Amino acid sequence: MKTSSSAIAELLEIEQFSAKAYSDGEVKGVKKFSIGYGHQIRPNEQYLLTATINKAKGMELFASDLAPLETQVNKGSKHALNQSQYDVFVKFGYNAGTGSLAKVLTTWNTTHDVNKVAEHIKLYKYTTKNGVKVVSTGLVERRAAEALEFVKAYPKSSLFLAVGALLLARTFFLTFKN
Repeated sequence: MKTSSSAIAELLEIEQFSAKAYSDGEVKGVKKFSIGYGHQIRPNEQYLLTATINKAKGMELFASDLAPLETQVNKGSKHALNQSQYDVFVKFGYNAGTGSLAKVLTTWNTTHDVNKVAEHIKLYKYTTKNGVKVVSTGLVERRAAEALEFVKAYPKSSLFLAVGALLLARTFFLTFKN
């Protein structure tokens, strides 16, 4: 499966484009920098720290970052995913990293429970500033949206919501009919 064009558009909007490198948190005490559409600069890409790139180069970096995430989700999920669930995993992995994605995929594989996956996704709300982990409001909002999208995308959840809506409508109708 490949990431849908709507998920790619959403990621590009969230990440936004930066022609120059910017500080992007810390990992294990090491300051990280990103460029383009949220591409984290790797040790072998130090030239990007002082470079100015165009949107075409940003898209090239973005595509190179998506490919391994898509492979990880395709190979890592032991249960069928619909397109929306697949997209959530890729979007989550793009921001949280392959290690975090592997942990959430493990929750999916061991429980096959959309609610447990949603709760696990919501745990990744921290950023590191000056060596201290702090809750990021932006990450709380992003994770809540990803978790909701994952649950809503599950066919049984959709069926449950539809049946619930029908029962509510029936109750409403019967209440006002009399």
